Amino acid sequence: MRRVVTNLALASLLVASPIMASSDHDNQQVVSLQIITQVIVLNKQDVRSAKLVEGADNNYSVDISLKSQAAKRLAQLTESNIHRQLMITIGNHIINKATIQSKLGARFQISSRSKAMAQAVIKALS
Repeated sequence: MRRVVTNLALASLLVASPIMASSDHDNQQVVSLQIITQVIVLNKQDVRSAKLVEGADNNYSVDISLKSQAAKRLAQLTESNIHRQLMITIGNHIINKATIQSKLGARFQISSRSKAMAQAVIKALS
């Protein structure tokens, strides 16, 4: 039986574009190349809490509170990469990309496209 370890990975990108994008030439798919400068991995041991937040218009997010060592790693990653893209993944799935506007710390939120995706983040971190 194969054991699957679920972690939430946060990666700062120098170049951020979709993994697969449509080309204007002959409607072909193209592969995007990305340079990842730093990665941190958060797992259940790093998290104090992860809670579902339901907003207006059926929008969802996950409110995350980290333990101090994980918060320091996240603060270092985000402080040194302001105005760069942050890609959030679970396994091989990109769940969110955002431009880092300021240093993140022990508490932050991840926006989600769906309730199911938000619940997957919570499951990975709880």
